[in-house]
Amino acid sequence: MEKWTPKHEAPEPLEGPVVATVVGGTILWFVLFLAQLPFYGWFADRGHTWWVWTPLAGAG
Repeated sequence: MEKWTPKHEAPEPLEGPVVATVVGGTILWFVLFLAQLPFYGWFADRGHTWWVWTPLAGAG
């Protein structure tokens, strides 16, 4: 098996507001959790309570 050599050089890593992106994503997950809380009964009736807790796990 011969060694694989890339045809193109790898692109430079993107520079950007990493902290702001992570904080924004965390806030978004938490907002999604809060938005689903009023519908907990609806999710429970259909056996989908894990849908409520998934955004909380994403925020954590």
